[in-house]
Amino acid sequence: MPASESDCRFTSEWTELMYKHFHRQYATCPLSFTGNRLRKKESRKKRARFWVGRANCKVPNCIAVVFEIRDEPVPNQSVTVHVSITGSCNHANDSENIEDIQVDCDDSNSDSSNPRKRLYKRHLKGSARQYISENLLLTGEDPKTTYYDRLSRMSNDEVRAGNVTFCHTPQVLREAKYERSLKERLAEDMIDELLIVRDAWKDSFQRDRISGFVQSVGHFPFFVTFYIQEQADMYIGDCSQTEYPFIVHYDATGSVMKQMNNQKRSYYYSLIGNHSSIPFLEFISTCHNSRWLGVMIDTFLVDIKKCVPSRELRPCVVVTDFSYAMIYSTLYAFNDMTVIPYLDHTYALLTDPERKLGRKRRTTVVICEAHMMKVMSVRFNRVERTASKRKAAMVIFSRLQRCSSMKVRYTIKRIACYPFRHCDACVLFKWPTRALFHRTKGSMYLYMYV
Repeated sequence: MPASESDCRFTSEWTELMYKHFHRQYATCPLSFTGNRLRKKESRKKRARFWVGRANCKVPNCIAVVFEIRDEPVPNQSVTVHVSITGSCNHANDSENIEDIQVDCDDSNSDSSNPRKRLYKRHLKGSARQYISENLLLTGEDPKTTYYDRLSRMSNDEVRAGNVTFCHTPQVLREAKYERSLKERLAEDMIDELLIVRDAWKDSFQRDRISGFVQSVGHFPFFVTFYIQEQADMYIGDCSQTEYPFIVHYDATGSVMKQMNNQKRSYYYSLIGNHSSIPFLEFISTCHNSRWLGVMIDTFLVDIKKCVPSRELRPCVVVTDFSYAMIYSTLYAFNDMTVIPYLDHTYALLTDPERKLGRKRRTTVVICEAHMMKVMSVRFNRVERTASKRKAAMVIFSRLQRCSSMKVRYTIKRIACYPFRHCDACVLFKWPTRALFHRTKGSMYLYMYV
């Protein structure tokens, strides 16, 4: 339809409509429309056609197409479009081997001297661009995966002719997805956008104790914490149950957001209970020292204290990797102590389990066994070339990790005489214990230093 009664041109979507129907019958050529002329109402030409549109193939010296609507369309009835094609397609490849055509490269990388290997496509715009970008955002699918999926549904004639209008290239799909994501942003500045989201969540989830989802936002250093009332209730329920110990997995990852100017790389931190796949606390920060991370966790514990003021809830075990900052922040937030007092406490507990250490229950820090096994495997590969000995050492070390107690010894014991079936090892805190393998005259020894 024309944009207005006085306009003598169709709206921009007419090109997609005409090409869609033309492509079903003539799939090899991507058209570039150059003419769009609508007959004026006051025109005195009796034989003038109602509408004429012209297009040429994007390949030089290829076909030219003329679209015509001769009579004025009648509402609620089909419209007949007459199509005239001049010339013949000169870029269709006669080869039966479709894999020889370079369909996954960009136009900039194609060989201009050989038109059969070049790619030609119409621009992705209008409703088609909007549909693809929305689909990519909703499904979370990678643009390259979408490209190959659409490429597999193309006809052989399209592929041989190099017409990739239907699948486009991963770069085009990536740009369309990015443009769509920019339109959905609430503000250009990230801090302003977070504040808008924070107010929206707070109005949507009004609770007596904890309202909203975004709980705190800071600019320099940048940080933001996320949790709702239901996540706090989940944490309280897990800490309150006595049938099984509440174990928390504490981890961090990068590449969740772009680099901020004049700040360190941002990390996403999450604390997940062993009975759920949903974290009860999430936060992003560009500051990664131990005290700062402890404050981030402590803000969550302050809200927990508001929910249950008469109780002090903390997990039994927190599993982390080798990050000193994460270990220290765990001790600071849950135990309100530093590393040295915690080591003294752990040593006293391991040497004399019957000793009364106070009624206050403390959180135990455990290094992830998978990380420990990986480090030991790398170390074994450096010092021992025999695969069978490396395998035996890994089995022994994994057995040590599964023990539940330890009698502190000041002597070095050989592997052959160490009572592994009823051994005692440090699982409550593996950090002060070092396990080293020493190879001497073809034999292997395990040294345990405490």
